[in-house]
Amino acid sequence: MIANNPNLVKEAIKKYPGKIVLGIDLIDDKLAIEGWVKKTDIKAKDIAKDFKNLDIASFVCTNIKKDGAMEGIDLNFILNNVDIFKKPIIASGGVTDISDLQILKDHEKKGIEGVICGRAIYEGKIDLLEANEIFKLD
Repeated sequence: MIANNPNLVKEAIKKYPGKIVLGIDLIDDKLAIEGWVKKTDIKAKDIAKDFKNLDIASFVCTNIKKDGAMEGIDLNFILNNVDIFKKPIIASGGVTDISDLQILKDHEKKGIEGVICGRAIYEGKIDLLEANEIFKLD
């Protein structure tokens, strides 16, 4: 939507300030769309600049190279996007085990608001009770 109809996204953000989370799927710092089939020339910093004056709740930043690969997170990618977007980031892509969750928790104050775990949970690499202890969820 950001690439194909940015005005629609902007109108939704204006209508629901502070409630919209934008999903940004990146490969080599460029936006991928249409199920990651199409790589655009739109860089993360261009998206941040285009949406900077809008009240966005946060960004889900998916590192396509890491997603589902079970190779661990790329903390530099995540922290770089925190700096670029100047909003909280929900990290996505690369979570392999509980140590990745601990790393993200340790950097929470830098702007990491959450994490998306998929394959690591499906394959039993992350124990949800142990993850719950890290994040102190009830």
